[in-house]
Amino acid sequence: MPDYRIYRVGSDSRLIVGGDIECVDDQEAIKKATKAAKDSDIELWERDRCVVRLLPAPRPNWNLAPIGLDEP
Repeated sequence: MPDYRIYRVGSDSRLIVGGDIECVDDQEAIKKATKAAKDSDIELWERDRCVVRLLPAPRPNWNLAPIGLDEP
């Protein structure tokens, strides 16, 4: 079973925090890493191979006014 490591990526693009995960393949590892990509970029590595870099999902801006609701 391949060993993977998830890293958070700092604002200066340096890998700052890593955590080990065990997965049977890249697809399973990407699913687990996607859950970790909430607030910062994440890189998923299998040994010395970078599998993917994930960006956090954009957050909706609920402060925007709806368009077209004030028209008759």
